[in-house]
Amino acid sequence: MKGRLCFAIALMACLAVFVPTINADVEPPNEMNCVHNYGNVGFCVSNWGFFGSEDGAQQDCETGLPAESFEFPTGSEVEYLFWGGLWIGGVVGSDTLVSVGVDGWQLANELYPCADDTLSKCRIEKRSTRPGDQYFHPDAASDLDMIAFYTDTLNDPAWTPADWTGRPYIPLNIDIKQHSHSWSGPDSNEFVIIEFEITSIDASPIDSAYIGVYIDADIGHKSNIDKYNDDISGSRMFRPGFSFNDTIFCAWSADNDGDPVDGNWEIESPRGVLGVAPLGPVAHNSTVCFNFWTSNGASQLDWGPWLQSNDSIFDFLTGGLGTPDGDRSKYFMMKNGEIDYDQLEAAVDHTSEGWLPPSQYASTFADGNDTRFLLSFGPLYIGTDTPARFGVVFAAGHDFHVNPTDYSDLFDPSNPGPYQESLDFSSLEGNLTMARHLYDNINMGDVTWNGIVDIDDIVELIGYIFLGAQNPSYLPVCDVNCDGTINLLDIIGIVNYVFRGGPMPTGGCID
Repeated sequence: MKGRLCFAIALMACLAVFVPTINADVEPPNEMNCVHNYGNVGFCVSNWGFFGSEDGAQQDCETGLPAESFEFPTGSEVEYLFWGGLWIGGVVGSDTLVSVGVDGWQLANELYPCADDTLSKCRIEKRSTRPGDQYFHPDAASDLDMIAFYTDTLNDPAWTPADWTGRPYIPLNIDIKQHSHSWSGPDSNEFVIIEFEITSIDASPIDSAYIGVYIDADIGHKSNIDKYNDDISGSRMFRPGFSFNDTIFCAWSADNDGDPVDGNWEIESPRGVLGVAPLGPVAHNSTVCFNFWTSNGASQLDWGPWLQSNDSIFDFLTGGLGTPDGDRSKYFMMKNGEIDYDQLEAAVDHTSEGWLPPSQYASTFADGNDTRFLLSFGPLYIGTDTPARFGVVFAAGHDFHVNPTDYSDLFDPSNPGPYQESLDFSSLEGNLTMARHLYDNINMGDVTWNGIVDIDDIVELIGYIFLGAQNPSYLPVCDVNCDGTINLLDIIGIVNYVFRGGPMPTGGCID
C-alpha cells in the first residue's frame, strides 16, 4: 500500500488538486460496515459500495471491533482482500461518467447512504431464514441477508472531490439497492452472493452502462506487513454441468506461493484463492472484461497488459499502462473488451496474440506484485423504470497451493506453465457452482427479471414456449421444476404460486 499512498500524495501536489475542508452544512452519510460471519468466510460489506475492511480499519456494525475483510477460513486471521469497490460507468448526454465505491489509488469514494440513522434505508438491515435467529424474517433468502441502499448523488467536494485532472465530481444520479446472502451449510459456507439493482433517478437514462468490481487483495496473514507485494491474479472459464450449455467466468487472486514456512504449510499460510464471478443475465448476455494491473508511483512500474488495438486508440495520460485515473480512463477500461492473460504469464511474449510486448520489468510482475483487478461487464441500459439487476459472488477456494515447494521448484517467469498446472481450482469451482445454484434458486420463476414473480412471468413464458417469442433474458430461472427443459410444467408451477397459494418457485436443483 505504500507505493499507492506516495503516488496519490505526489500527484495531488503536482496537479494542485483542491482538498476542501469539511462542509458543516452537509450532514455526514450514515456509513456502515457489517461482516457476513455465519459461514467459513468473514466478509465485510457496506452501505457505500465498498467491500472489505482495509486490514480492520473499518469496524463491524455489530461488535464495534475491527472487521474481518475476507477472512478464510474463519478465525484464521488469513485475509484475501484489502479492499474492493463497485464501479458504475456510463454515458449521460455528452458526458462519460464513472461513480466508484473505491478506486484504490486516489482514495476516492463516491457512493454513500443517506444520513438519518433512524431511517431503515440509511442503515444495513439484517435478515435470517433461521427461526430462532435474532434477525429472523419471513422474507429472508439465506442464513444471513444484509440489505443496503445508497446513491452517487452526494455532490460535495468534502466527500466527492475532483478527480486527478481537476474536474469536479459529476454524479450519474443513480440509486443502488444491495442485497447480500450467506449460508452456514457445509456445501455453501465459503462464499457470499451480492445482488444489485441500479436505477436512474434522473430523466436522462444511462446509455452504454458498464459495471465493474474492483479488487485489491493483499493476501496473507494479518501479521505479514508486506503481504500486499506478492499477489497474483488471473481469470478462468469453466462449465459447471448445468443445463442450457452454461459457463461460469471468474476472476481470481492468490498469494504467489502460499507463504510456506521452512518448506511446510502452517496455519498462517494463505494457501487458498479468492474468486469473483458475475451472476444472472449479465454473465451470459454481456461483454465480460478482466483487467489486472500493478499500481506504482513510478510510471514504468505502473503496468498492466494492453491489446495493441487498444493502445492505438487510447492513452491513460499518466505515463503508465496500469492505473486508470479519472472517469474517462476508468470507463475505457471497463469496456475495453480485454480478458488479460494471467499475471504469471507477464514475462511471456504474447505479441502474436495481439498484445503489447512484455515490459522490461516483466519478471517482477510475473512473480507477484501489488496487483489489483477489475472484473467488468456491459453494456447495460439503466433507466428510471428499467433498473439493471445482476449478482456477483465472492468465493473462497481452499488448497489452491498444493505442495509447499511447488513455487520454488516449478516457477519460471519465461515458462510459467508447469507452475500454473500445479494450482488447484477445484475447490473454488465447486463453491462457484453451488453459488450459481443458490442464486438461480433465489430468483426462480422471475421470467421477466424484474424482481417479482407475477402474472407477467406467466405471460412471457407462455409466449416463449407456445408462440415463438424471444428467449427470456435468463433461461435458468424459467426451469421451475429443474428437469433441464422449459415446458408447460414450469408454467403450471408459477401459476400455482401466483394464483393458488402454492409454494414459491424453486429450482430444487441442489442435492
